[in-house]
Amino acid sequence: MKSARGHTGSSSSPILIRGAMLLHRVAEFAIFAVLAIATTTIFSNVVAGRGGVGPVAAESSTAGPFADAFAPTYIAPAISRHARHYVSIHTNTRPESPGGSSLAALAAASDVPRLGPDDLETLKSQGYVVVEDFLPSDSEWKNSLRSDVLQLREKNKFKIARIGQDSTNTLNEEIRVAETCFLGRNKAELRDVPSADRERLYDVLDALRQDLEDHGAKGNKLDEGLSEFLYAYYPTGGFYRRHRDAIKGSASFLREYSLLLYLNDDSYDAETDGGRLRIHMDSGGDFLPAGEAPLFQDVDACGGTLVLFESDRFPHEVLDTVRERFAVVGWYNRPMSIGDLASINSESGGVGDSASDPIRLAGLAVAAGLVTVGLINLLGS
Repeated sequence: MKSARGHTGSSSSPILIRGAMLLHRVAEFAIFAVLAIATTTIFSNVVAGRGGVGPVAAESSTAGPFADAFAPTYIAPAISRHARHYVSIHTNTRPESPGGSSLAALAAASDVPRLGPDDLETLKSQGYVVVEDFLPSDSEWKNSLRSDVLQLREKNKFKIARIGQDSTNTLNEEIRVAETCFLGRNKAELRDVPSADRERLYDVLDALRQDLEDHGAKGNKLDEGLSEFLYAYYPTGGFYRRHRDAIKGSASFLREYSLLLYLNDDSYDAETDGGRLRIHMDSGGDFLPAGEAPLFQDVDACGGTLVLFESDRFPHEVLDTVRERFAVVGWYNRPMSIGDLASINSESGGVGDSASDPIRLAGLAVAAGLVTVGLINLLGS
């Protein structure tokens, strides 16, 4: 009898243990699902509130405690001035968008500026590129886009720009004074203010994404559905202190490349009108490290100039404006991966080695799919 009872106990214990392990993995999968929802919510804050997403310095890097001890080092911009490359896109062959607006409303064909080989090589070698006259100085289209900004402001489509990361996204006029309007072919809130010039802008942004995906230094696929674009309007006295665009452990880390395309008119003078972009090249993040000399490059915000840089590499800021400043701002994102979710889980206090557990990896894969679909739906709306 003893042996019988002992035999019964030894056979039921493994079953109970396996059952407990299965329940544990079910619970883990539930956690992954919650993580998927949370990550999607985080990313919705990113696309709803601001451009840069990292914690930001409360003042310019050159105004820190070591400003007097070290002379700032200015690097002359490496600017592309060679002939522009254009492609002809026959817009009447493109399908209508779900919102009903059609690119056929444009001219039969549009000349779309493209990055040239020298631009791409510069971006690959130094992580950033400044392309003067990407939109020609005599282009009426540039002026039309600036008029589109003003019209959208009149229609109350712009919002006061905020700062901060994810749930900490707040209004802080000591760090940022600007207004933004998020763009996209299917943005419901913009359907009552149609613009053929804005539709053409989307063609240019799509072409840039393709150039970066095909020839960029990182070699990653860029997810068209996750691209973020906005108009940025800085009033007189506007600025955006030093910040980063991509923060590890958050949804913003999907950002591969940051974009700025200036729309200021031809009378803009950087010396008197301010509003330069300052790209920081020291070893710091949101702040200049203690004891380190400032190292940066300033870029004049001349209309038609395009700036591209690796989002996770360069802190940057918008210097104080003395007159209105107009720009298109954007980020090209790679698809969400299992590693991204694992990173976010780790940053939020997750434990365990995901790579050694097939069930956890499967849960992460499903969660990654849910997040990607959710992000696309958020950006599409």
